[in-house]
Amino acid sequence: MANADTEDGYLLANEWPIYVFDAVAMVLVLGICCWWYVGDITKLPAPQELDRFEGQTEYERVYPGRA
Repeated sequence: MANADTEDGYLLANEWPIYVFDAVAMVLVLGICCWWYVGDITKLPAPQELDRFEGQTEYERVYPGRA
């Protein structure tokens, strides 16, 4: 039989720690993703350069000359 004291814990009575710990985890993962992928994001072609890729497949765009 469960004791009444075990069901009245601080984390069950207050929800702010849940939001704080969840937000810290999300910020950490977002920071890692930004650090890891920032080089790929900055290498995207400018919008005016996208016209020359029209009609090509992704493979032809990434590996030009290989058919």
